[in-house]
Amino acid sequence: MHLGGMEQEDIMFMINTSEHVKRPQDMLMFIGEYFKTHIQSCAKILNAASNKDNKEPAKLHLDSWYITNEILNSLGTACKLFIENPRQELRISIALSRKPVFYTEEGDETEQLAKIRENIVKTQLHIIEHCTKLYKFIDYFQDARNEKPVKLKSHFYQPPKCILNATLYKMKADYLRYIAECLFGDDGLLCKRNFPTLFNFRETFNDDKIEKIANEITVEMVVDCEICFDAHAKFQESE
Repeated sequence: MHLGGMEQEDIMFMINTSEHVKRPQDMLMFIGEYFKTHIQSCAKILNAASNKDNKEPAKLHLDSWYITNEILNSLGTACKLFIENPRQELRISIALSRKPVFYTEEGDETEQLAKIRENIVKTQLHIIEHCTKLYKFIDYFQDARNEKPVKLKSHFYQPPKCILNATLYKMKADYLRYIAECLFGDDGLLCKRNFPTLFNFRETFNDDKIEKIANEITVEMVVDCEICFDAHAKFQESE
């Protein structure tokens, strides 16, 4: 769907309307258009500043299409609505599969339990697909934006780069965690019931190996990172 030419207020209105009618796919679509316009605006500023043949005064600061707290809040809401329904369905199905009523007196699984387990697998695959799409969506925006940083006309409209990146990293980590739960959880696709000899955590990560890994992680490694301490990100875009 091409939304070229829409003003910033129009896209924000469509995002809020999509949230009101509980359509997360539409919310993500409009947020994607907002992000795309933000990236294009940054690219135009960089191209104009680097073009020495341009006789007109170059625009050196971004004065619209900021990544505001409002748009970040809408992104979080859209992603939550997009993934929450299948996760809720998965929790209910797993809870039902553990009910004794779905086992015979001999301990065998009933036909109803087999259908519940089938639905669990289907829902887990659905969640993995959704999480992969959300991860790619956020990762594309973050990479494209980091490649084209520009100065802001007013830094009050947009969080510092370190805070913005921390938010996006946290969201991507959540989706990786959801995928891991679907794969390696108690009822995951690679659980012990389906693959009893595939993983043995105690043998793979014994106490000696865990202690060795912990000793290799120093305080400097934790502190000297883009999220905890990024000297280049301190209001870099607002200078």
